[in-house]
Amino acid sequence: MTEESNFTNPPALPVSPEEEKELMEKKRRALFQAINQMKIADSKASPSKAMSTRYTPEQINRFMQNPSLFQKELRQLSDYLYDYSAEYRIIIDYVSNLGKYNYVLETLNILDANTDWKVFEKAKLKASAYVNKLNLSREMPKAMRIAWKHDVFYGYEHETKDGFIIQHMNPNYCRISGVDILYGVFIYEFNFSYFDSNEDALRNYPLEFQRKYQIYKSTKENWQELNPDVAFAFKVNEEITNYPLLPCSVLFDPIFDLEEYKKIQKARIKMDNFMLLAQKIPINDKGQNMDDFLISLETALEFHNFIVDGLGDNPGIGVATTPMDLVSIKTDKGGNKDKDAVAMALRSIYDAGGISQFLVNSDKNTSTGVAKSIIVDEQKIYKMFRQIEGWLNRKLFKLNGKFKFKAKLLDITNFDEEESFDAFLTGAQSGFPSIEESAASIGINFMDLHNKLMVENSPIGLRDRMRPLQTSHTQSSKGNGRSKVSDDEASDSTIINRDANTDENRE
Repeated sequence: MTEESNFTNPPALPVSPEEEKELMEKKRRALFQAINQMKIADSKASPSKAMSTRYTPEQINRFMQNPSLFQKELRQLSDYLYDYSAEYRIIIDYVSNLGKYNYVLETLNILDANTDWKVFEKAKLKASAYVNKLNLSREMPKAMRIAWKHDVFYGYEHETKDGFIIQHMNPNYCRISGVDILYGVFIYEFNFSYFDSNEDALRNYPLEFQRKYQIYKSTKENWQELNPDVAFAFKVNEEITNYPLLPCSVLFDPIFDLEEYKKIQKARIKMDNFMLLAQKIPINDKGQNMDDFLISLETALEFHNFIVDGLGDNPGIGVATTPMDLVSIKTDKGGNKDKDAVAMALRSIYDAGGISQFLVNSDKNTSTGVAKSIIVDEQKIYKMFRQIEGWLNRKLFKLNGKFKFKAKLLDITNFDEEESFDAFLTGAQSGFPSIEESAASIGINFMDLHNKLMVENSPIGLRDRMRPLQTSHTQSSKGNGRSKVSDDEASDSTIINRDANTDENRE
């Protein structure tokens, strides 16, 4: 055993101060060498993909302070958060999927006693069939999702006799150039320099792009307006037309704050569940030197590594070998503060977005509270309905025929479909002309309503074949108690019991 690898003191022989200093230096070097040879328990956990590693608060603030200059960067940030932040994705999907896109057709002609109702019916059926071909329930949610992420959706129509689809254009090469005054539809320009590095893709675009790309190559006029008959844009913040202002950009800071709080909470949980095994190297208390150890370096190192090997890859246990006493210092004794901070950061995200958190977490809230909070959210999508109506009516006006029609999207969302149907039905029962609205409120457009009535009143005899299902309700003459009151009429205690499923037999 060499002198450098031994903690124990040499025989007590007289030494000079220089020799004693040299001996202490050798011991220090031996100690540091031993520390380097000690094994360390490693959890081998893969590093987390934190959002903050890609974007810094300074970058986000710079983007937000000049949105017109950093349009592309803000769109990329929004797309990134949609992919990696569950809260951001929930809010975007919630708003973009809120509308029902149920419509009615109203004529622009004046109807009187001389109206040819056969021709009118045929024209309205033609208009309804055309709107059905546009497949609003499929195309509009996709457009709205992009609009709520980027503020602007740039669309280009591809239409055949029996089909219709909207192509989303690259927003980095599009900009709004004006508004159709008659219908309020945004029109836009396309930067044809896009095809400089993608000329092979030009063959997959309509002839308009191929023709205007040749104009660009000869004139260097890269920004050219696309045909407004097939090119259109939807914009959430329609008051600002010269640059996009992302409607959900107010969520950026709260989302990154939430991530930081989650990281703190995760670190705290790890620390609260961490165990340190400390083995103290015995010291000769009667010796005269302060580092007079009773065991050799090899022995201490051997036992340290033996314990580490026994722990395996357990991330919650560590080992320390030291001649000193270990003292644990905790900065916070409150176990719930981190959880409260995370909950507060989560609430701030929904508050910034103007959306009720109780739509995804119903803790400590009643059904009436949620229903009232949705009203504010619905106004956002109703504003977009008006832009969609303008786009629809521009297309409907181009249909040939004596009678012209305009489409009206009913202000109905996924949350008030039943309520709207009851309101329209009550109006129809009172003599108001709202039969078509009643059917449209539950997704039956004019053409579907016409066809269903034709079938039900045809010789097929569906009405005569219908028989009510035999249930205890239809067989029993005894009543089942008074009808269930609506949430608007019920008291708070009734709603709380109803939410908890404890009031089933007391209403």
